[in-house]
Amino acid sequence: MRHLVSCLLAFIVPTIMACTAAAQPTLTSGTYSPVPGELFTGTSMGLSWPGPGGAGQTWDFSNLVGAAGGLNNYVDPVITLGGALFPTATVANQYPGFDNAFYYEATSAGYSELGFYAPPSNVRSCSILFCS
Repeated sequence: MRHLVSCLLAFIVPTIMACTAAAQPTLTSGTYSPVPGELFTGTSMGLSWPGPGGAGQTWDFSNLVGAAGGLNNYVDPVITLGGALFPTATVANQYPGFDNAFYYEATSAGYSELGFYAPPSNVRSCSILFCS
């Protein structure tokens, strides 16, 4: 009987510990950074305070209402007009049909925005008249 109890405890305790250890998701740059070929619609949300953080918290986001956002088209930076200006970029976000693009770099340390490129033909000039 004693052997049966110790065998059960040897199985049950690690199982329970493994379940509680996996309860909180961990988001990492390598797992959740966009990659070329991904296409999705973004949604814009207002600010929301979910409440305190920490273990055992439950947050309810069911009342959040999103507004239509833009189309996110992630492409290889090399195929964009401004790709050479951002040599460390791993992905570019380019709206289909436009040459403008945002450039990002994903590494194991994080996900960073490097910059934005718009071809000179898309930049409008305006005259400024100063009157005295």
